[in-house]
Amino acid sequence: MDYEDQKEQDLWRIMPHKIDEDRADVLIELAHRAIDRGDGREALALTEEAYRILETKGAAASGSDLSNALLGISHSYRMLSQNEEAFKTLESAIAIARETMAPNLRDNLRTKVTWLIHLGNPKEAITVLQEIIQMHDFENRYDAIGKDLHAIGYCYLSLGEWIECINYTRQAREAFVNSGQYESASNCDAQMALAYVELGDSEIARALAIRSLAIAEIRGRDEFRSLNLLTLGIASAQLENFEEAEQYLLDAKEIAAGGDDWSIIEKIQRELYNIYIVTGKQHLANKIEQNLTALKETMTNS
Repeated sequence: MDYEDQKEQDLWRIMPHKIDEDRADVLIELAHRAIDRGDGREALALTEEAYRILETKGAAASGSDLSNALLGISHSYRMLSQNEEAFKTLESAIAIARETMAPNLRDNLRTKVTWLIHLGNPKEAITVLQEIIQMHDFENRYDAIGKDLHAIGYCYLSLGEWIECINYTRQAREAFVNSGQYESASNCDAQMALAYVELGDSEIARALAIRSLAIAEIRGRDEFRSLNLLTLGIASAQLENFEEAEQYLLDAKEIAAGGDDWSIIEKIQRELYNIYIVTGKQHLANKIEQNLTALKETMTNS
């Protein structure tokens, strides 16, 4: 039996001897473990019992504890693919945290942001992120500020609002540099490069992508290596350096093939197709077209 299994058994053993808030704490910790192993039903039962215990305490229950219990319930619903109930419960958790000025309000709001982005609602995510930024004390918290500003930049990128993406991502980069988070600052370069290449500012995009690629190489971050190589391929094609563009894209393809990000794999294939069409390599373009057709069929159960 490993340490985590022993810890869970210990929690079950002590729970009958706990009452009130202490019992609720044990239930929530057990629920976290259930969530970690993917058991949404058990997590839901545990968090609901914890919330019932806290609710009976009335005004004596802390807003933070009540909010945490509701957050656990919402995560459980998400695991069970009951998204409507998950969001409703999350909003209740946020409302209690806001009303009682609980310290976990920002974390609850960030959970909402993550879910909104995942569900394809970046506009609402931006609104929530702007509320979070207003809550920062801006004193020795540059890392947290950077994460929120970077997330806003990402949302604007997904909306195709390139200038706004660049503005917020540049601010995020400054915050990360101030906090010594240099890899995160490099990720900002990669995000800005994507926006600049969409604007057709190929030279700026290249410079940012090359700098970000160097840090990704140092850190061994394949997802950013492939992303920056893709950006370099697109920028080089815009500058009509087609041989260079092809090599960047082939390098990106090789790295991305070892990962699970099918969206970037598809994007690289499409950009290679465009290069082969422009350069008259029809036989290679045909092969890419076959690959893309197979990929589409696989992803749509055709």
